[in-house]
Amino acid sequence: SEDGVGTGDDYPSKWRYAIQDNVVDDWRYYNRECVSFVAWRLSQKKKYKDKKPSELPFYYLGHAYQWKNVDSKYHQKTPKVGDVALFQQGDWGVGALGHVAIVAKVDGDTIYTEDYNAGHPSGQYGTHSMSASTPTEYLRF
Repeated sequence: SEDGVGTGDDYPSKWRYAIQDNVVDDWRYYNRECVSFVAWRLSQKKKYKDKKPSELPFYYLGHAYQWKNVDSKYHQKTPKVGDVALFQQGDWGVGALGHVAIVAKVDGDTIYTEDYNAGHPSGQYGTHSMSASTPTEYLRF
């Protein structure tokens, strides 16, 4: 569903308008994939402004399902705005590669997320609402 909660599709045009999976971004993810959008959105956090992409904890973690392998200090059970909602295969109807999204708002037991490449058409920006228990877990970078 399009719930309109999020910053909006301000993903850089050099990746947004390129054919999906045709360009590798600064964090070594393919463009217009969920991992690329999330890495880009995370890199906007104040604490990361002066760091090189390769110095960031979310640099080149692999497919979304592999983000679970990041250091345990980043793992959270309850969401806060700015967290990564991590979905493993089968959760929220996600496929074999998993999915990541940014938590844009928390309202009681409902979270609102923004992401790329969830649903159709593929490779596009979207916003969604769901129960806070839907993602497998949360990552706080």
